[in-house]
Amino acid sequence: MHGRVRGTQDYTLLVLRWLVLLGLAAPIVLPVGPAWPLAAPVEGPLALAVLAGAALYVLFLTIALVGGWAGSRPFAHVQTCGDLAVLLALLAAAPASAEPLVFAGLLAAAVVTGLRRFGALATGGYTAAVLALGLLAQHAALVEPTALALALAPAAALLLTRLLAGPLPGEDLLDRRPPLRTDQAEALLGLAQRVQDRWEPHGLLAEVHRLLLRHTGAARAAIVLCAADGTAPRAYSFDAAGEAEVKAVAADSSADAPHVRALAGEVVCHEGRAAPLPTVEVVGRHGASSAVGAPLRSQGEVLGALVAYDKRGSAAFAEADVTFVRALAGLAGAALHSAQATARAAEHADLVPRGLLALLTLRRPEQREHAEQVARVAVALGEELGLDDAACRELHLAALLHDLGELGVPGDPFGQRQVVSAESYERIKAHPTLGARVLAEIGYPANVLAMVQQHHERWDGLGYPQRLEGGAIVLGARILAVADALDALTAERPYRAPRPVREALQEIVAHSGTQFDPAVVQALLALVARHGEQWVAAVPRREPAAVEPWRRRVDRR
Repeated sequence: MHGRVRGTQDYTLLVLRWLVLLGLAAPIVLPVGPAWPLAAPVEGPLALAVLAGAALYVLFLTIALVGGWAGSRPFAHVQTCGDLAVLLALLAAAPASAEPLVFAGLLAAAVVTGLRRFGALATGGYTAAVLALGLLAQHAALVEPTALALALAPAAALLLTRLLAGPLPGEDLLDRRPPLRTDQAEALLGLAQRVQDRWEPHGLLAEVHRLLLRHTGAARAAIVLCAADGTAPRAYSFDAAGEAEVKAVAADSSADAPHVRALAGEVVCHEGRAAPLPTVEVVGRHGASSAVGAPLRSQGEVLGALVAYDKRGSAAFAEADVTFVRALAGLAGAALHSAQATARAAEHADLVPRGLLALLTLRRPEQREHAEQVARVAVALGEELGLDDAACRELHLAALLHDLGELGVPGDPFGQRQVVSAESYERIKAHPTLGARVLAEIGYPANVLAMVQQHHERWDGLGYPQRLEGGAIVLGARILAVADALDALTAERPYRAPRPVREALQEIVAHSGTQFDPAVVQALLALVARHGEQWVAAVPRREPAAVEPWRRRVDRR
């Protein structure tokens, strides 16, 4: 943005300089009258010298701009020094009638110099030069206060403009950068807009590899990633379908190999080598004739490197290609760091529920399989009912921990093979509330707490612990109720043998509209119709227990 503004400014000033030059040349090449403000004696050698110098100066600026200097730091200094030198020559050669116009030019040059936002030292030097020119322009009347103020005006204008222009821009904005092609700029913009997406690392690498090949014109490309455990880096290459080929980078790679230099933090561009360049093995064993590469960086750390080999058509990689690879590596490094951090956070976040489930398993070994089966069925039901990814993640978490409150129930009423007393049953009914209370202390979302606390509520309002009814029960809890019942019916329990899937489904359908939400029951039937009865028992099941099923476990006397 800043470079484009400075480039436009440079071209505009060039046009103005040509106009001034034509104004100086008019008295010589055209029959103008004596009223012409810049008229000078034709026979004056000083006037001719000034005109020739100005012409050479403007011609030089034109060639420099065409050569691509527009907007660069050196060119800004060249223009400033050249303009002040031309103004000094004009003050010496122009007639008295033209001095007001020369002074106006000095004032304009001072403002433009301030807008270029030089550093403190350069600004001080140019201010001193402008002050000297201002005093020279008003030397004939310096004794008058008005003339002294006019002499100081250009220097003051330069300093004021510099203060208003803001802080010094970074080097990347001032230094010359080769322009990107339109397709490359659009590709970088598209990737930048998606950096905050929840990208899985594999998908991110495949997309970066695709952009690297497509927008550099390379025949082959690889993404080399450093290993966190200090082992050899691994090189990735992807086919058109996004399938990855991964190979370890050879430890004996040449120090001049493009990927080795890029991993060391260099931006690499090799062109037209007589001897083939070493390549990573994942792109083929034969060497390359040209290569471009850049390090993947994030927060000062080199995560890997991007390397592209052999531009199609036997052409050399252009400066725009190098700039594109460098920018792509910067964006990819940030996105990769974010994806890795998200993956680590998700892994660490999963440790807490797994740890809590392990505690529950110490008391009831069958709970791990039960929780995982309920979670699998619940998430499938949630997807069938149209829940989004975030809601399904919360449902999965609640399913894993729905029986956590059993840890707070004294005794072991859950594993009894005889009739459960009314007192024990009341203790059992407390476990949803106890589980929700524990999860609340850890800081789990309110929706997860509600699902855990309400998973034993009934559609008809006769459940526990709050006796909620119908839509007052959160959808996740209604889903858990069906998934929990399905596993309870089809898995072996201490008090009864497992029932066949068909009988279990018939039992659930029989209680649709009373114990269970009819919509959830219909979703379960749709899943079983689509995947078959074996889908219910996709997790390895326990061997049936050699006990008779108990028809009535709760003694309500």
